[in-house]
Amino acid sequence: MKKLFLRILLAVFGLVIGVAILFLPYHRSEMTTEHVQALVHSALPQGASRADVERFLQKNRIGYSSGARIVNASIPGTSKSLLIEGSIFIVFSFDANGRLVDTKVDEVFTGP
Repeated sequence: MKKLFLRILLAVFGLVIGVAILFLPYHRSEMTTEHVQALVHSALPQGASRADVERFLQKNRIGYSSGARIVNASIPGTSKSLLIEGSIFIVFSFDANGRLVDTKVDEVFTGP
């Protein structure tokens, strides 16, 4: 009975370690959501122009695309494991006059 319990315990432990190796980030860049949020908020206060936002993104080599009242930006590969990859996405929202009214920064994970 003790041997069966020990085998089950070792199997569960091995499974937990295996899942951790596959899914926990083993590479994390210095670009965390907190870092990006601080960088964005210090450089681009509410009311900043669309041109200011685009200059900021170009200066920091962050890819982006523009819509009528939104600029979407992304920083790919901010964290990686064997099966998943994290990227930081930034959404800048503008009012009718082209002034910044809101910024959202999120990390999204993709994988199989």
